[in-house]
Amino acid sequence: MSDLEILNTFNTTPKNGCSRYSFTIEDTRAKEYLMGEMKAIGMEVWFDGIGNLHGLLKGSGDNKKIVLSGSHIDTVANGGKYDGNLGVIGALEVARILSKSEAKIYNDYQVSIFVEEEGPHFGTNLIGSKAFCKKFSTAHSKKIKDSDGNSMYEVMKTAGYNPEDIDKISFDSNKFKAMIELHIEQGRVLDLENKSLGIVKGIVGLKWFKIIIKGESNHAGATPMKYRLDPVAEGCKLISEIPNIVKSMDDSSIVATVGKINIFPNQTNIIAKFIEFTIDLRGIDEENLLTVIDVIGSQLDELKEKGFYCEIEQIAEARGVKSSLDILDIIENTIKIRKYNYTKLYSGANHDTSILGQHIPSAMIFVPSIDGRSHCKEELTKEKDVEAGCQILCDTIVELLKK
Repeated sequence: MSDLEILNTFNTTPKNGCSRYSFTIEDTRAKEYLMGEMKAIGMEVWFDGIGNLHGLLKGSGDNKKIVLSGSHIDTVANGGKYDGNLGVIGALEVARILSKSEAKIYNDYQVSIFVEEEGPHFGTNLIGSKAFCKKFSTAHSKKIKDSDGNSMYEVMKTAGYNPEDIDKISFDSNKFKAMIELHIEQGRVLDLENKSLGIVKGIVGLKWFKIIIKGESNHAGATPMKYRLDPVAEGCKLISEIPNIVKSMDDSSIVATVGKINIFPNQTNIIAKFIEFTIDLRGIDEENLLTVIDVIGSQLDELKEKGFYCEIEQIAEARGVKSSLDILDIIENTIKIRKYNYTKLYSGANHDTSILGQHIPSAMIFVPSIDGRSHCKEELTKEKDVEAGCQILCDTIVELLKK
């Protein structure tokens, strides 16, 4: 727990949560601390081309591979001290235990701290893990900008990195045996069900859509109800129907959220010309997500027949990733041996594992977030649950490090 408290001191808002963006002085100082802790236990330490920090304990096997664990230390504005940080400190603590053990490990053990997982600095998330897997380039760094208009390319140079080195990152998935990430749940399930641990079956895919329904703008008082082509009335009917469409899928991993609504001209005494709203759709099964959108699309087609103009546009996407069944078995067996209470669930949030899991056998362990609070200063996990998560992380990694 002391490591979490120390990381929390590298923070621009110490009286109002934790704020630490990648490539800032606070980020640099936090990494200097972590780098010192890694070197103190004999790890080989280096930065890759985008600024991800890595530490390695070498195994003794002839045909060894790498078992990787880690997370991120960047935060949202006024966030908490557990999100990401717990996965980093848990992975580091495993390295400390291994370094003190007289038993040799067969495979290599790597701790990785990925930059810009959250994404508030440049409006794009999971940048470090994408670059690690060759899915983010130097050219990309020139296109995205911070709130002051500075490109990530420029910000990296100011922080002492060479963004041209992003393209020099090498990645061979065959060198890795597994990736495992410890994380807070950032939801209510474990806390409400009084479980110390969650075995993450997969990370749901994400699709964002923008829907526009255009009708006929007119006078609110002089237009009888039967002669109206009111896009707001029809849009609200569709929005209220979306939860029923999702529930009909018989897939508990699917969630849908209408989080943003715009109405034009948005005046009290005018029948609106159009309504525009977004849908955040998440679930583990790609076909089920597409079915939900097909049903919504068919309802829009019915509106077109009534004279409305309707448009649906996909504006963002992230692939869902199913956890490695072999790693999940190891996690569950170690939990049963330790006699912790647990449940199995999906992650509704994206994590670095959602990128690495597309290339490397991967899994995650969740610990409870009290009241489901995260991305805020109230973010909290009980110490006993932190200990349980770190113990199972260690047990699982020890097993994976064997031949």
